Amino acid sequence: MAPVLKTWAIYERIYIFSLIKFLIFGRRLRLQNIKKILLCFSFALSACDQNFMRPVGLDASGARVSIDGTLSSCGQATQDRFQEFLSEQSAWYSSRNHLRPTAEHQSVLILGSEKQAVVLVHGYNSSPFYHQDVIQSLAAAGVTVIAPLVTGYGSDANAANEATIDDWRHAVEGAVAVATTCHKNVALIGHSSGGSLVTHQLLHFALPGVNKVINLAPFLKSPDSFIADVVHFITARFDVIDVDTFRDVTGLDPYVVLPFFMPFQNPEPGRPEPYFPLKALKRVFTLLDAFSDPQPEKSTVSSLLMLTGADALIDNSFAKEYVSRSFSKNGFFEYPKALNIGHSFQRRENNPRFDDFMSRLITFIKQ
Repeated sequence: MAPVLKTWAIYERIYIFSLIKFLIFGRRLRLQNIKKILLCFSFALSACDQNFMRPVGLDASGARVSIDGTLSSCGQATQDRFQEFLSEQSAWYSSRNHLRPTAEHQSVLILGSEKQAVVLVHGYNSSPFYHQDVIQSLAAAGVTVIAPLVTGYGSDANAANEATIDDWRHAVEGAVAVATTCHKNVALIGHSSGGSLVTHQLLHFALPGVNKVINLAPFLKSPDSFIADVVHFITARFDVIDVDTFRDVTGLDPYVVLPFFMPFQNPEPGRPEPYFPLKALKRVFTLLDAFSDPQPEKSTVSSLLMLTGADALIDNSFAKEYVSRSFSKNGFFEYPKALNIGHSFQRRENNPRFDDFMSRLITFIKQ
């Protein structure tokens, strides 16, 4: 009987929380809208406990060297340009008195074939190592991989909040400059808000040398205006929300409530608790405005869009429509909703068809 009472107490608190929000918003919050509020938290938090994965097979610089310890002229030039890129990123943090990103979070270079390079851009409040399954699979396929840390992330909430959209763009541009040092074929991959960033950048700014783009669940539009309302409400009142603030605002234990709606767990001892850099989140939603503006000319870059029908964080229909009219060469794949593969399908543990996913990705990159 005790577990039933405990579960009821949780939902009783959610009900009280919904009444408070009703008074604030002046609108009735149905149960599905309570779930949407928690989905707003999931957008920021679902990746946080994954941000501490250490890369495999990388040296101290983040670059894998050849077996005999020597590099080709192309490899050496690429690694030299990557080191310049790392120095530029480090200078951004130090000039603003922010902590330098730890080794787990920094940008990654894995040298592979001189024929093909991939730039992999992560999403909101994440880091390259949230994508280590994709990084390692691409490297195993012989592809050179550059996974930049989007400027502002990987340090503290204040750093994430201070970084502007232009800072994010500069990180992408810097990574593409590394890739195009001597690689003639460069593919750009963006996941979630990383997808919105690379899509906007390709369509509105020059990224010379990129001939393919792969959007993985791109956050081009919120699936519900209510979610945008909640985000605007929260970001107008807080700069940062951590789990303690979540407890204070809702009266709920996030480590009890949030697992009902998403993968979320208490961090290991010694690891910091997850937080929301809310100014950065507001900029993610600001970037969405660009996708409702008049359409630029179609890009000739070859495009692949990959979605999952069970994704509750993005508007799949809008993503299909926008990408199809923005790129002249389009490929598309969507996992059926019945498979229940969620937004973070680029992680092996979240995607039972991960090998099929990577096969499709690599085939498109190399064709």
